[in-house]
Amino acid sequence: MAAKVAGQAFPERLRGGLHRWSTLQVNCSRPPEDAALVQELHEDGTLLTLACATGPGLEVRRKTGALVPATAEPPEMIVMAGEIAHLLTGGAVEPLYHCVRPARDVPERLALLYFADLDPSLCEPWVRNAFNRDAAIGERVLTNPTRFGLRGFNVS
Repeated sequence: MAAKVAGQAFPERLRGGLHRWSTLQVNCSRPPEDAALVQELHEDGTLLTLACATGPGLEVRRKTGALVPATAEPPEMIVMAGEIAHLLTGGAVEPLYHCVRPARDVPERLALLYFADLDPSLCEPWVRNAFNRDAAIGERVLTNPTRFGLRGFNVS
C-alpha cells in the first residue's frame, strides 16, 4: 500500500511491521429492543480494519454523508482504512466512518475484527505534506485504542 500511494519503493523494514501492533477481536452484540445503534459513527483509528460478521448491521458513510449498509458474509471481509492510513498517506486515503445498527430480526450478532497497525517506530509518512507535517503518527498508534476503552500498547 505504501508503494502504491507514494509511487516509490519502500524499504524492506516495513515487512513484518504489523505483527506486534495488531489485534484480533470478537464482538458479540445483543442490543436492547430500543437501541438505535450498537456502535456510534466512528473510524477505528488504525491503519486498516478487516471485518466480517454473522449478520447485518454495519453501515458505512459515503462522501455525501449518507449511511449505507455494508455486508460481507464469511469468508468475505470488509477492509476499512483508519486514521493511521489517512496520516501515513498525507490524506490521500480517507478513513472509513462506520456505525453498527441493530437488526431487529437478528437477536445476536458476532463480528470478527482484525485491527492492523504498524510498528510506531515505522510510522514515517509515506507521503509528506502539510496535512501530516506535525502529526505524531507513532504516538497515535500507541494511544488510539484508549479512545475505545481498550488498553493501549505496552512498548516495554
